[in-house]
Amino acid sequence: MNSAGDDLAFRKKLLVARSSLYRLHIRHETRLLRGSLTWPRAARAAASTPAGRGAVFLLAAEALGTERVARWLTVARRALVVAKLAAAAVAILRRPPESADKGPDEPS
Repeated sequence: MNSAGDDLAFRKKLLVARSSLYRLHIRHETRLLRGSLTWPRAARAAASTPAGRGAVFLLAAEALGTERVARWLTVARRALVVAKLAAAAVAILRRPPESADKGPDEPS
């Protein structure tokens, strides 16, 4: 009976020591994770996902005001239209001129 009691006491000490070791390991990993998570890195990670970009946009809209964001979006839309028109104009101007002396039935 004494041997069984000693065995149980030893197992209990072993389990308590193992539990303490696991708690120390978790604390160490948590500190490493906390040290690797910086605000710029977390912001980059959030901005790299579609849901994160949407959340950042909504937070910015709330912070700046919807009217100001609407004006910025209007300006951005107009700038995009101008940029697309300029790209199309450059593409047309870079196209080589067609030869006027060739007839429609002649091969190139």
